[in-house]
Amino acid sequence: GHTRRVALSHQQALAGVGSAATPVPGLTWPLILGKLGYHFSQNPSHGKRYMPDPRKGLGATGERLAADYLQQKGLIILATNWRCPVGEIDILAREGEVVVVVEVKTRRGRGAGTPEQGVTPAKQHKLCELAQTYVDLTGWEGLVRIDVVGVEMDRQGHVLRISHWPEAVLCW
Repeated sequence: GHTRRVALSHQQALAGVGSAATPVPGLTWPLILGKLGYHFSQNPSHGKRYMPDPRKGLGATGERLAADYLQQKGLIILATNWRCPVGEIDILAREGEVVVVVEVKTRRGRGAGTPEQGVTPAKQHKLCELAQTYVDLTGWEGLVRIDVVGVEMDRQGHVLRISHWPEAVLCW
């Protein structure tokens, strides 16, 4: 059916541009975080702390949390860190018959504003270019939308909030 064709086109696009896409397994929060190199604080007074492996960056941490959050909301993750000649899409997902391009912004503290404020007009333009490139490379003829996920953590590694903004960027 239609979904199968999309999956094949997506795989062909990945092979064609050499993407380092990584599927995200459907696991529970504690299990997936453990498999991704996180551990829970041993001190019960700290509450739940998601402490990233120090070798991994804050952005990658936020993208993994965002992908899991989106899966829990029912989206199907097609790829993470999908690369093409124009740049990189943090998360490619599908919700029903809609391909979803997801930009993830992660911040610790508010010194630079909220995560969502990091999606500048220039970044919005780039996201539109990336979405169009995905459509061109895959031959996708269905609907496409661009969402933003904001991940805010405190300095100690507590996840303060994850916010999903569907249709945050309008291109067409």
